[in-house]
Amino acid sequence: MAIDREATLKQANKLLKQGKLDAAIAEYVRLIDDQPQDWTTINALGDLYLRARNNEKAIEQYIRVADHQFAEGFFPKSAALYKKALKLEPENEHILLQLAEIGERQGKFVDAKQFLKQVARQRQGRGEDRAAAECILRLGSMPEADVESKVAAVQAAQQLGDGFRAVELLKEAAKLLEKQKKRNEALQLLADAAEIDPFDSELRVRLAREFLAVGQPKRARAYLSFETAGDDPELLLALATVEFAEGQEEDARNAMARVLALAPDREPEIAGLAESLMEQSRVESAFACTDAITDAALLQGDAARAAGALQAFVARTPYIPALAKLAGISVEAGLGDRLHETQAQLVDAYLDVSRGEDARAIAEDLVRVRVDRDHPEPARLQQRGDAVGVAIGVGRAADHGPGLRLLEREADVLVHPLTLPRARAGEARSAPRSPPSRC
Repeated sequence: MAIDREATLKQANKLLKQGKLDAAIAEYVRLIDDQPQDWTTINALGDLYLRARNNEKAIEQYIRVADHQFAEGFFPKSAALYKKALKLEPENEHILLQLAEIGERQGKFVDAKQFLKQVARQRQGRGEDRAAAECILRLGSMPEADVESKVAAVQAAQQLGDGFRAVELLKEAAKLLEKQKKRNEALQLLADAAEIDPFDSELRVRLAREFLAVGQPKRARAYLSFETAGDDPELLLALATVEFAEGQEEDARNAMARVLALAPDREPEIAGLAESLMEQSRVESAFACTDAITDAALLQGDAARAAGALQAFVARTPYIPALAKLAGISVEAGLGDRLHETQAQLVDAYLDVSRGEDARAIAEDLVRVRVDRDHPEPARLQQRGDAVGVAIGVGRAADHGPGLRLLEREADVLVHPLTLPRARAGEARSAPRSPPSRC
């Protein structure tokens, strides 16, 4: 049965004037029971409880009204009521969290941060680490959170088992550091993110690029692979560079071959890398660069260009695999003059490393086409052989003699302009292999 609200309110006021506070409170309770959403009366009841020093009941009424105002979107009014209640119970977490939420929605991030930090401290004090981590994560997730807050939130996210959020927070923190021109610190945070999520290929590519850009190829190596480099010539060149630094010539060569297939115009950079490696006396690595350039030219059917690249290389150092490949290409391409010159260089190179039998085999093929006994080359080679105790004959050798077979062994594949007579640098040749059959 509905009550007479006007009469009840007059009675409550009369009781207040008589100093009968408890009786007046009872009348207000009747009013609210009759209309539970009479927010003005509920707030007034809270004030009465406060006068009666019943803080717990007062807080209950204030929060009741504030929660309603919050739900309706009246944030300034609800904040005022929450703060009114907070004075009575400074550690009330519901109030603190609601005020933090209001601060976020109103763009008052300093206030929001203050309230959330307080809740986190309280929870940590009670040993509620997971609950505290939730607050720290929320702090770091605010739009205006600083680097320190975001890094703290990363640890909280990991504690909560949210690796994805931890990675995102590290990326956000790195972005803030980049704006502050703190690139190295930003890179370290990104590296931490990659450690949490090693399958983030986009991040790994970015790290590879960034570390290369700041001159840290060794750190870039941790994120570089054929998978991360993909079809990016820049990253493939970087991969080749770090593979060379680690002594992985074959992998480096494969990376360069991929670069030349994707972007032939990058050949000068590979040639420049070869030059740099040669200056470091890393002949085997330098040859891998030249070898890649040579193979690319052969795949395009340009044997003359391939031979030219090798000739420029052997002009600097009589490297046997390079000479063998150049001789093989010269055979198939019909570059007679270049073949004879290369064969002579190869004989000298074999003699220099005491490979007398190999020198003799090449010399016999060379002499086969130098039947003119007045030509100075056979005599010169004989003199060189005599000097090291190797008898180099000057008789006519059979077609496809031992020299050609030796070249095929040096190159490890059958000499052919399209299948590449690629010498494998530094390969041990303890036992000769039979030349492959022609198909």
